[in-house]
Amino acid sequence: MSAPDPDDLRESLRRAADAAPEASLRIDDVLDGARRARRRRRAAIAGGTASVAALIAAAGLAGGLAGLGPSPASDSTVAISGTPEAGLDATPQADEEAAAGVAPQDEPPFSDDRVGVDLLFRCGEAAPPATTAADASAGGLLVSVRATGPVRPGGTGDAVVTVTNTGSEPVAGVVAAPIAVAVVDGGGTVVWRSDPLGGEGEGRSIGLAAGEAAEIPVSFTAGQCVPGEAPGAEAALLDPGAYAVAAAVVVTAPDRPGLPLIAVSAAAPLTVG
Repeated sequence: MSAPDPDDLRESLRRAADAAPEASLRIDDVLDGARRARRRRRAAIAGGTASVAALIAAAGLAGGLAGLGPSPASDSTVAISGTPEAGLDATPQADEEAAAGVAPQDEPPFSDDRVGVDLLFRCGEAAPPATTAADASAGGLLVSVRATGPVRPGGTGDAVVTVTNTGSEPVAGVVAAPIAVAVVDGGGTVVWRSDPLGGEGEGRSIGLAAGEAAEIPVSFTAGQCVPGEAPGAEAALLDPGAYAVAAAVVVTAPDRPGLPLIAVSAAAPLTVG
């Protein structure tokens, strides 16, 4: 059987397309759907089953592959939700991108994602171990925290978070607002955590030379959080006693979209009473 004439084949395809205008591909609609699907997937990147170890390990691995290191500051704010953020399309079209076979290229991956910092401190679960300056995810940053004094049960306490550049190169970026803060009991269990969406502003720009440190004030509440409930849903006041306070800092930079520096402090003593 001889091969079909190319001109005849093109003409047949043209006539078929003209006869079925409703079947033509609407590129704009496909791209819009793909972007929506990507935003939903991106907003859920730190879904509820992820662990802090996986989050930090992923940042460290990706950082190693991408040459993670000090870089200029970003105006973006990392904050902080394990569920799709308000305002993102939530219609049942999540498979549009896969069905269309189109991967939108107009957005850097995870460039404005809300990194799942709330996953670092989960009510009723063990607080994560402190990162060290040698951890790739921390990029040479070391974070510590100290309470400024005792706090009464149910009261608001103040603390100071210190971010130190232990590396040999400058570090510049934007510290996400709000900084994640948690109160833990004597067994290391999180009994209160800050609301990752409760702060205002666009974060704090920092530029740290080698060996330089910056202090950032934070606050917390001596209340008992409710596992599975949103931050701020305190069921009771904390009983008087010995506790500890911990913090996690995220620093973003424009040339590391989706690869923030993540540093977690060791828990520092806190007296409630």
